[in-house]
Amino acid sequence: MPANYYYLIAGLPDFIFDSPKRIIPLSEFVENIIELVTPGHADLLRLFRLFYDNKNLINILDKKDKDFDSKGNYSKEELEKIIKSGGTLPKYITIFLEEYKDAKPGELSTEDRLAWLYYQELTSHSNEFIKEWFTFDLNLRNLLAAVNCRKLAEESDDSAGEFSLSKHIINLNDFSEHLLKSRAPDFSLTKEYPWIEAVLSLNRQNLIEFEKSIDLLRWRIADELTVFSYFHIETIFAFLIKLDSVERWQRLKPEVGEEMLGRLLAGFKSSENLIKDLQ
Repeated sequence: MPANYYYLIAGLPDFIFDSPKRIIPLSEFVENIIELVTPGHADLLRLFRLFYDNKNLINILDKKDKDFDSKGNYSKEELEKIIKSGGTLPKYITIFLEEYKDAKPGELSTEDRLAWLYYQELTSHSNEFIKEWFTFDLNLRNLLAAVNCRKLAEESDDSAGEFSLSKHIINLNDFSEHLLKSRAPDFSLTKEYPWIEAVLSLNRQNLIEFEKSIDLLRWRIADELTVFSYFHIETIFAFLIKLDSVERWQRLKPEVGEEMLGRLLAGFKSSENLIKDLQ
């Protein structure tokens, strides 16, 4: 029987502040929440942070002069030690590092190969929410890449194939196959995936509104995937997805961040009433 986190989920908005005006860093928030859930569910929440571990790992391996992102599971020192002598890691990172050390040639860049292995593992996860969320996340990223490639290819002389979809798509499922093969404006996918129509209809002239709309789509899909598991670990994971975008917007565009924070907090106002109904 799945664990229910009635009061934890109802109180999530209170956990994100360390002062009336300051949201605690996402990494600190996750560590606080992990202490309040079962060990197995803590492992699920750590999956959320792997995206940032991937970024940090690539930056270290490629010696990119970029700031280390603390939202990952591992510190810079831990990753450097893991690269040198190994350690307990998700399977896909272990495979990636073995390939990297063996310098195996491949069609994908180092970054894309890591992303391919990452999505391969998470889109086949035993937890249904994790599997469906990361499948959606992969499909959305692939769709945006495909649309951008089409647009740039149309606007330029792409005789060198710089904007070839095969170079920019993580080809792991039927969705990506459609992107690669279909010439239809909607890649012949909107019937099966209605959210695609919303993405294709967005105005790309206003980049801020476009990015905000994409984040709100992600929020909507996360809500849809948790509608029947509201007080389970999946809803906490969905909260992390939303909080991550709020933190990003507060850093890039504070007024948008405040708007998104308001939406996030409003979504949890009914939690106490739901608890009373269950009692």
